[in-house]
Amino acid sequence: MRRWVVIGSLLMLLSASWQLVSGQDRVAISGQVFDAASGEFLIGASVIDANTGKGTSTNSYGFFSLIVRTNLEVQIVVSFVGYTTKYIPIQLQSDTIFQVFLESAKIELEDVTVTYGNTIHEEVQMSISSLRTTQVENLPALGGETDLLKAYQLMPGIAPGHEGSSDYFVRGGGHDQNLILMDDVPLYYINHIGGFVSIFNPDIIKDSRLIKGAFPARYGNRLSSVLDVRMKDGNTNAFEGKGTIGMLTSKLYLEGPLSNGNTSFLFSARRFMWDVFYLMPLSAILSEGDMVVGYGFYDLNAKIKHRLSDSDIVFASFYSGDDKLRQNFFDEKAYRAKATRNWGNLLGTIRWNHLFNTRLFSNTTISYTRFRYNSALESTIQEDEEELFQSESVYSGIRDLNSKIDLEYTPVEIYQIIMGAGISWHHFEPGVTTFREIENEITLKDTMFNEQKLQSFESFIYVENMLDIGTNLAVNLGFRLSGYFLHHQHYLSFEPRLSGRYLLGNQLSFKFAYARMNQNIHLLDYPNFGLKNTDLWIPTMDGIKPEQSNQYSMGAAWALQGDVYEFTIEGYKKDMENLIALKHGSGFATGINWQDNLLQSGTGNAYGLEIMTQKKQGQVSGWISYTYSRSFRQFDELNHGEEFVFKYDRPHSVSLNVSYQPTKNISFSLVWVYQTGMPITFSDGYVQSPDFNYYPTYSPLSLNTPSTIKTYSAINNFRMRDYHRLDLGVQFRKEKTRGVRTWNLSIYNAYNRQNPYYYFWKTLEEDGKSVQKLYQRCLFPILPSVSYEFEL
Repeated sequence: MRRWVVIGSLLMLLSASWQLVSGQDRVAISGQVFDAASGEFLIGASVIDANTGKGTSTNSYGFFSLIVRTNLEVQIVVSFVGYTTKYIPIQLQSDTIFQVFLESAKIELEDVTVTYGNTIHEEVQMSISSLRTTQVENLPALGGETDLLKAYQLMPGIAPGHEGSSDYFVRGGGHDQNLILMDDVPLYYINHIGGFVSIFNPDIIKDSRLIKGAFPARYGNRLSSVLDVRMKDGNTNAFEGKGTIGMLTSKLYLEGPLSNGNTSFLFSARRFMWDVFYLMPLSAILSEGDMVVGYGFYDLNAKIKHRLSDSDIVFASFYSGDDKLRQNFFDEKAYRAKATRNWGNLLGTIRWNHLFNTRLFSNTTISYTRFRYNSALESTIQEDEEELFQSESVYSGIRDLNSKIDLEYTPVEIYQIIMGAGISWHHFEPGVTTFREIENEITLKDTMFNEQKLQSFESFIYVENMLDIGTNLAVNLGFRLSGYFLHHQHYLSFEPRLSGRYLLGNQLSFKFAYARMNQNIHLLDYPNFGLKNTDLWIPTMDGIKPEQSNQYSMGAAWALQGDVYEFTIEGYKKDMENLIALKHGSGFATGINWQDNLLQSGTGNAYGLEIMTQKKQGQVSGWISYTYSRSFRQFDELNHGEEFVFKYDRPHSVSLNVSYQPTKNISFSLVWVYQTGMPITFSDGYVQSPDFNYYPTYSPLSLNTPSTIKTYSAINNFRMRDYHRLDLGVQFRKEKTRGVRTWNLSIYNAYNRQNPYYYFWKTLEEDGKSVQKLYQRCLFPILPSVSYEFEL
């Protein structure tokens, strides 16, 4: 495969060189496309030479470069979803740089048109889902809080975790195999309230896309997917703001110019309010003052953009988010205790965009990201004049310092090269545990377990060759070369990437792709019934090889009636190796090294078919999708060495999303989902044993007695009931003197489907005998919600 990638790259360079020699009558026009009202870059705007039909689209910073003929009257057509198309007649003698400002399209009452997305059959990239903020905000909201990740769970090939969770699983992979980027910087944890809400505030999102396969070479270090979320940069023309009061959270964001239109800022804050108004007061009343329980989370985002010149722009971004669960116990006589758990992310980045000339653009990024989890329990026992203090804490975390440069070069009309390089420093602290015991101010114990701090370095280079071959065939052939270094060990990985599109007429295209992926960091996800699992991130090291995958994709895209309707069908096959897992029944415990619970050298395979039909324009818009998928794992130490179904294997999934906007002030939405039930492990027999300390090897749901122990013939040998639900929503907007107010009304699980969250055994007395029966626990019944927004 390496040989063919190198040969293909050389052929592309030769083709481009020939075009360069024979195309001296061409010049380059480049620049950036902006929203005329806010000054925001428009990502993915279309820029086309009307004479030839050749075109390009703007990158993540609104930049484009297009090669056109000289000495001819050229008409450049610039368009973007929801904006008025701009036609620019121009005659060029030399390379030219200019800026394009698009006006937002006006929507009239008698002819409401809602449009989402760009033409899909012409794009080389496949296996990609893209959502705009308006789509997310129009969906019914669980608890009055719209969520980006729950919206992506409605797309084909993207499976949710447990009900209400923002976790997602893509094409048979684990949630730790998803690369999640906020303004091009990795995040390691993205959920609040155990997954009930993600960290992404829809109010400040400019663009997002989730890639399920056919990964461009610029992305790496994960196996299953890439979620690339871009935040707004801040309005350079006017001050704007928005406030929301909901059943779950309250939030505020502000943006505006700072000086002469060259500098802008953005600030947003969101906070969970139940701990202040409900949890803490209510728990104190119900326990008569013996216990106080509190839980809260917050998100803070800030960003500054400054234009140094027409060719240079710098950005500075900051994010901080944290969850905290606390419990205080009181005993009037002797006992006091405090338990706390907190976890969250910290992110900071500085970026510099530089335009060297009309053909060469660069972006340089320096960033810092940190995730940490901390759990602590402190207790004091006092009797007469004696006092005993005990404390136990667990800390786990990962810190990254990253730097990289990305370059985009367009030498000729049919060829563009995207390349880059970078280096990362990782600092791991997987599960440091401390224990202290003090009696009458005299330290009796002060012990630390698993005090293992690991540091590693990672470097990479990548190249993407984007070439139009004739009028119908376009390909992106590239590779990524990465090195990973820890102590005296080093790992080198070569990852070829290929994606292509062949046009079959004006509306239909055939697509194909191959991607080899490599992952050097791994997650140990210890089960924990509550708001947060104990997550330990660990590096590739002695005995733990980099995880690898090969994914093959093939499909077709069809655009109908001027791109009003889109139809896509994709099939994929993915093989994974060097997977890791925890021993079944293992839990995180003081004094136990995480390496003792680790299983290595597992394999996995997944395959499936994804079908989606979408209506993008008109008063009624939306999509319907169907996914057939299977996912399996194999470890020598598990399930007698035989292959077993992955815990998030869901063979059949259907989602329906419909939006209806009869006027510009009222919109209705409907979502219906169906999924095959999740597989779980249940016992199918008993054995007699006098050893009460025996623990089953497969499931935490077992019920043991001193004389009987449940046995298990296979992992994931039982499926929960199939999952389905209906959500409804309506929005009422009204323009006020100084802004727009919006009421959002939603009903989650409108027909009150009792979907199982987990199962449990219950012992009943029938005819004088003890009988065990299986019951299910449901998390969400029918749940109405309301929120109020005011936008300046």
